[in-house]
Amino acid sequence: MARCTSPSGRPGFVEEVAASEIFQGTPALDVLLDAQVRSVVSVPPATGDGTLIGAVSVRHTAPRPWTPGRRATLARLAAAARRAY
Repeated sequence: MARCTSPSGRPGFVEEVAASEIFQGTPALDVLLDAQVRSVVSVPPATGDGTLIGAVSVRHTAPRPWTPGRRATLARLAAAARRAY
């Protein structure tokens, strides 16, 4: 799911995989749809100096909005991963 995050390390939120420009024309689209994934998010935790250390990724079997509350929860998980690193 690294494709769902930007090179700048910003989170990537995809509410509907089949309609997303991020995945259109890529092998990832077929992989996700075959796995019945319809919604994804990736939040990349980074160290204090900005070094990316991975991604907290969540997938769902239905299209879903990534509400501010859900985004905040994922940001807290990424922060916990950063602290554990």
